Amino acid sequence: MKGDYEVINRLLNETMHMDFPFLASEDKKKRIVEDKKIYIEDTIKEAFADMYPEKLELNKLWNEALDYAGSKFDSLPVSKKLNGFYLQELMHRYVELLGNVVTENKEN
Repeated sequence: MKGDYEVINRLLNETMHMDFPFLASEDKKKRIVEDKKIYIEDTIKEAFADMYPEKLELNKLWNEALDYAGSKFDSLPVSKKLNGFYLQELMHRYVELLGNVVTENKEN
């Protein structure tokens, strides 16, 4: 059980070091965002298979993380929003939200 929670802590730590390659195109950045999202989901699903939420709830959590990260960068023009700090905020929030759901489910 303790190891499961360590997975979430490890992911939270990983999000603080996420970044895009230098001069990556917007399309490449979007692919990286999707790849990181899938990586987080797969990692948490492996550790918390029985408590993992349904697709509908995952979409809700993802949209909440998008809104949260977007609000942090409202002052930037759209062309500058997709940057390394945004990626870190987005993925960190997603891990927090998803981690809260699976640990709540585990405790119930």
